Amino acid sequence: MGTIAVGEANKILDAWVGRTTYTANVAVYAKLHLADPGAAGTTSPAVEATRQLVTFGAAAASQTISNTAAITWTAVSTTETITHLSFWTASTAGTFLGSAALNTSAVATAGDNINLAIGAFDVSITGTKMAVGECNKALDAWAGRTAYTLNAAFCAKLHIGDPGSAGTANAAGETTRKAITFGSAAAAGAISNTAAFEWLNTSTSETLTWMSFWTATTAGVFLGRDDHTSVVMVAGDDANVAIGALDLTAV
Repeated sequence: MGTIAVGEANKILDAWVGRTTYTANVAVYAKLHLADPGAAGTTSPAVEATRQLVTFGAAAASQTISNTAAITWTAVSTTETITHLSFWTASTAGTFLGSAALNTSAVATAGDNINLAIGAFDVSITGTKMAVGECNKALDAWAGRTAYTLNAAFCAKLHIGDPGSAGTANAAGETTRKAITFGSAAAAGAISNTAAFEWLNTSTSETLTWMSFWTATTAGVFLGRDDHTSVVMVAGDDANVAIGALDLTAV
């Protein structure tokens, strides 16, 4: 499984919550490494420094994208074992996009070719509350396929348990959705609300534990979900979410 660079994660978040479109990267190039390239993509580089262009297929339902064309480094200069790749926007210099471990290490002797077969590595968005469809849009932009257009709005609905993968389970009696305002994604790959929002005079006594997120105040597209500190409500109370109380990550 791969790791997406923080800068790219921030672009994903900004598109997800409706701030700015994540423009598809112009290209993705792979560089060889002998171990995990680290957060900047520069750790443990192989002596063979050439970067090769990567072709990706569309992101799959499993929130994963993988190479759909084989990649070859010809007549490498040094005997070494390749375990990881870093990804960049250009064949030299460029922006670090992330990294991935090879599904099987490649052992090369000086003068040999290194051949990575179709599906030799993949990159996923995991550990996130983003809906699968949103993860796939983000991966397609990351891999240089299609832009991830910013969502028109980001509205929250209350739940008394996990809303599930479709966002419809455990709905609260209070059904109104509230639009959320976010600041720009932070350096840590997280984004939070920059304005308080509230549900006034809620209709039902219940314990609120989750929110689901949608593109509109009614109907719309399910964007994801998040759990939060339980709030015990009595009918007629207000449910208030303070500035910074909702903190979301993409990867």
